[in-house]
Amino acid sequence: MVDAAANITTTDGGRGQPTDDDSYEEENYEAPQQLAPYRELPVYGVPPPDRTWLLESVLRDLENGVFHGAALLADGMRRDARIVTCFEQCQSSVFGAERAINGEAEEIVEKCDAYFPKLFTRSALEELDYHATMLGVGVAEMRWNTRETPWCFRTKIWHPQYVQWRWDLEAYTLITADRGLIRLPRPGERSSRWFLYTPYGFERAFLYGRIRALVIPWLLRNWTYDDWGSFLEIHGHPMRQAIIPNQGDPKEEKEYVRSIANVGANTVIKSRQNANGDKYDLKIIEAMSRGECFAEAKAACEKDIAGILVGQAMSIDGVGGLGSQENAGAPTRLDISQSRSQKLGETISDGPLRVWIYFNFGEQEEYPVVGWNVAPEENQLDRARTNLTQAQADKVNIDNGVVTPEEIRQSRFAGGFSLDTQIDPALDPAVLDAQRQAAADMKQPFGGEDEADDDQEEDQADEETDQEG
Repeated sequence: MVDAAANITTTDGGRGQPTDDDSYEEENYEAPQQLAPYRELPVYGVPPPDRTWLLESVLRDLENGVFHGAALLADGMRRDARIVTCFEQCQSSVFGAERAINGEAEEIVEKCDAYFPKLFTRSALEELDYHATMLGVGVAEMRWNTRETPWCFRTKIWHPQYVQWRWDLEAYTLITADRGLIRLPRPGERSSRWFLYTPYGFERAFLYGRIRALVIPWLLRNWTYDDWGSFLEIHGHPMRQAIIPNQGDPKEEKEYVRSIANVGANTVIKSRQNANGDKYDLKIIEAMSRGECFAEAKAACEKDIAGILVGQAMSIDGVGGLGSQENAGAPTRLDISQSRSQKLGETISDGPLRVWIYFNFGEQEEYPVVGWNVAPEENQLDRARTNLTQAQADKVNIDNGVVTPEEIRQSRFAGGFSLDTQIDPALDPAVLDAQRQAAADMKQPFGGEDEADDDQEEDQADEETDQEG
């Protein structure tokens, strides 16, 4: 075969058209020995400032498939502590969980699990996830080392500044430093060099990038900090009003004003009072408000940012749930973590991991699937609390004659008896009375077998008496 990217050249048609001669085959991979690594263009530029018209221009370009300005803006958003914290939490909920690789060939599964950290470092996965989440597309290159056995590659994440969606090609293109404009593989095309992570679909994935929703709360949060800082700068050093006599010495007035201006360094100032009561005085003009509106605006923006990235704001703010302070900093909303694990796992399994298995173990009928066990394990303390509550409920129901110890044992260990309609977690006496009344109306009342036998014996005795008469 011919190297896929080496055959993609640019033409002078005014649009930088890449040409490919069906280089991405559907049945074969390019041999890694023939793949020389591409050189990336330097990532330069200053993130767009917090000016509305500039941000609108950046988003408009992104919505047309041009990633240049939006990629720089995504880098600039890493200055925001809230966004950084949210990404650390949602990525740790996945990449910090136990990795699971499932497949029928146990030997291949063991090899994949052993070499996975070398093929995909956590930092590379987090960088890929950041680009894909913010912009909708993450681009990665497999840089092979065939001098050792098994053949391995290093995952290099390319900065999306030079990525562009081309409607005429129905594909993404990338500008490289040494080979010009190249076309990246489409879904279904095999490549032993490139793979794309597009969690929101392939076409128009950039329209679902979270950066479009984050711009407004991020911008307002920056403005709030700027206004809040100005407020503190003014009212942290309150205005001082110098009061001077109606008829004072200009020289004394000037010295007095100078002494007040330096009051931050001099805690004592000297003032005079005339015989008629006119005097020099000092008045502090303080703010009528303490700036509560800034804290409220900041909290609203941070709640929106957490909702966009994590799915909820409670765990970010140190709240476990339902207003409690238990399990502060709990993981991201579970369904978001599971979706992230599934999408990235499918991309890795169908792309680079499949390529690695193909070159080292040959073609397989079924390839392993990678994922992360993001579902939280059952908390031992919660389990103990649940068991204690159940035991207390069982005791009350036994004491009130709702169930018998044998029925409890059958329900817990034998599996043939259910207490769903008999045990009342609320332990309301009125409900217990109603349960006992309902049991009395049943054909086989709970705890009433002896009474039923006594009634049957009395009926038999009455029949015998009537017969004798």
